[in-house]
Amino acid sequence: MIIRYGGGNHGIAEYLENGRKAEREYTRDELDHRFIIDGDLATTNKIIESIEDKGQERYLHITLSFAENEISEETLKNVTSDFRKMLMNAYHTDEYSFYAEAHLPKIKNIVDNKTGELVERKPHIHIVIPRTNLVTGNSLNPPGDLTNLKTQTQLDSVQEYLNNKYNLISPKDSVRVSDENYANVLSRVKGDLYRERNNEVKKEIFSRVTNENINSMDAFKNLLMQYGDVKIRNEGKTNQYFAVRLKDDKKYTNFKNPLFSSSFIEKRELPLVKPTPAQINNNVSTWLDKTSHEIKHIYSKSSKTREHYKALSEPEKKSFLKNRIDDYDKRYKLNTKNSERTQGRSCGNKFSIESTSRFSRTKTRVGVPRLPQRGLVYGIHGRGKPPESIRILQDNEQRNLANRMENRSHSDSAMRRNADRRFSERGIKNIGISTPLHEALFQKLNNDAERNELSTMAEIRKEIDPERFLSATAREFNVVPGEHAISKAKDGSPRFAVGNRNLNASDFLTKYINLSWSDAKSFLLKTYGEQLSEKTFEPVATIRKLSYEESRERFSSFKKTDISLRNI
Repeated sequence: MIIRYGGGNHGIAEYLENGRKAEREYTRDELDHRFIIDGDLATTNKIIESIEDKGQERYLHITLSFAENEISEETLKNVTSDFRKMLMNAYHTDEYSFYAEAHLPKIKNIVDNKTGELVERKPHIHIVIPRTNLVTGNSLNPPGDLTNLKTQTQLDSVQEYLNNKYNLISPKDSVRVSDENYANVLSRVKGDLYRERNNEVKKEIFSRVTNENINSMDAFKNLLMQYGDVKIRNEGKTNQYFAVRLKDDKKYTNFKNPLFSSSFIEKRELPLVKPTPAQINNNVSTWLDKTSHEIKHIYSKSSKTREHYKALSEPEKKSFLKNRIDDYDKRYKLNTKNSERTQGRSCGNKFSIESTSRFSRTKTRVGVPRLPQRGLVYGIHGRGKPPESIRILQDNEQRNLANRMENRSHSDSAMRRNADRRFSERGIKNIGISTPLHEALFQKLNNDAERNELSTMAEIRKEIDPERFLSATAREFNVVPGEHAISKAKDGSPRFAVGNRNLNASDFLTKYINLSWSDAKSFLLKTYGEQLSEKTFEPVATIRKLSYEESRERFSSFKKTDISLRNI
């Protein structure tokens, strides 16, 4: 799992709900199953919009991307919870809004419009944090300066701590030139490069580095000088890098990507060094006990405060920081029981990779001050911890809701079908009601519908033609059939390999492709109906990489189509 930190000014709620349709063939609902993990998207969006717009970054947008094809919902929730507690360590839960949702791919592979390559899509989590302190009204930036080497190292260890704890694949696992996955890692780093500022120039420079066999930093500097004024940032330090003021550009463009590091330029090796368990232990402990609090209480303050703190000895810094924390909590009447801080009032607690005692917290219902509550839904007025399963409402309220659902859903079969449609994934996941409550209701209705249909679908699961089935999934969801070996269960029904599991047809659709049961049922009925009518089906086509010309033509076609649709 790799954590990427970013941000934006506006539009994040619409992006999460709908995706960006420009230059893309699929909508968000077609691409992904949205699994709401924590928070309320509508409230988060309102807080973002309440921040005065001066063109600045008004929210943090953090992504947690997984290399695994499948991640359980429990793991997604636990990883998010632990990450929140570590990132927001210095803050009380009253001070911030936090929203998280996972995107679980339905479309398993998609063509990159710029390169023509078929890209495998993986599960990932989006986290949104408005950049305002809800208690003080001041700007909020928990990660601090992400160009600071100390911060980079400690947050990198937070990432590796989570990878170790949940047995996730790290981007730093076995990254050497001789390894088979080196090309994949290199491709991933290139992808980051293509999203950076002045990416076209950077791509050109990287291409020249490889084509002209530039293998020294002096030669690389001479190459950069052809593009503008060059200076060295952090000269003499381990995180030294070049910056170039390109022609007609007022700002310097940083060349910090690993592809421009001395390791890659001189040795063609990516500088991805995985910290040892002892280093992870020390770095995470330092983040929790010290750095996260310095970012909040020291680095964001006046230069006088920063210079005074810098001149202190380590024991004096510890005492000074503790006094700042205590004064802050007292000034704003913040209850320490509602704190996310894992180090409490002390800066000296030990942290162990094997121990999760730092994450043991009293579950308290907290929220965004001055925002109204909404009916029976707990937590959507603030950040609040997402509850488990359907235990979201108090007992009486839950029974009342259950009775209402019973009346709506079970009076007759027609009404049951209507209820299923009414609470389908698309209807329940809009911005206004993207909360863990609605996620749990959706899951409950989905599971109930699947149980009710089991007897009806048993024949289809047993008799469906496995090759026809995989052909249909390839056509609809870009599944690669060759990756899913076909076998038979004892009852003769086909099974499809997904990793070390063999899934039946319905589980393949709901657990691997992440369809709702309603959508999976429709797909099975359609495919089986075509089988009974002996409708011919095309053999699975071999997917090949597009040529450069084909890729450009395809990309241009999407742009023209999008412009035409906008003008209708």
